[in-house]
This record gives sequence, C-alpha cells and structure tokens, in this order.
Amino acid sequence: MIMRIILNGLTRGLTCFIVLNIVVKMIIIITYNKYFADIFLRGIINELYS
Repeated sequence: MIMRIILNGLTRGLTCFIVLNIVVKMIIIITYNKYFADIFLRGIINELYS
C-alpha cells in the first residue's frame, strides 16, 4: 500500500518534470526565434533604407 503511494507520487513527479522541461524548452525556442527574427528584420530594414 505505502509502496503503491510512493510509486504513484514518483510517476506523477516524473510526468510533471517532463512536462515542465518541454514547456521551458518551447519558451526558450520561441524567445530565441523572436530574437533572431528581430535581428533579421532589422537587417532587412537597414538594407532597404540605407
């Protein structure tokens, strides 16, 4: 019984951990892409107006 509760807690903790990891990675990728898009757009605008 106790073993089962511990196992349930572990699996739940693991799922939470994995989900959090995925979310963090997605946020990092999105911000990274925004940063690059910003630089890219600025470069294009500079080329057009120079």
